[in-house]
Amino acid sequence: MTPFWIALQFLTVLPIELKTMPTAQQNGRAILFYPLVGLIIGGILFLISCLLVKLPVLLLATIIMTLWIWLTGGLHLDGLADTADAWVGGFGDKQRTLQIMKDPSCGPIGVLSLVIICLL
Repeated sequence: MTPFWIALQFLTVLPIELKTMPTAQQNGRAILFYPLVGLIIGGILFLISCLLVKLPVLLLATIIMTLWIWLTGGLHLDGLADTADAWVGGFGDKQRTLQIMKDPSCGPIGVLSLVIICLL
């Protein structure tokens, strides 16, 4: 069951405490539980949207997106912003692309990609 808790700890901001440091094998097996964790996250958001169904659609969408970003810690959005920055900023130069991806700051292309995705 430890791989499930590792997956939940990595993919969410839920305070999961593991009793011991996971082994490399447990970390590898945690990947198998990523779909289940995604289903749990989706289920939580679905239930909340069912409870708030009477709200105006735009407000409901804003609440659900905010909860999704909070629950996941924005993990996928961070990856998207890094990828967009590196793709445009390092175009044609592999070393520059890798350097941009390691940079913790978000450039204008990263911000623009996040705005576009969130508006969709």
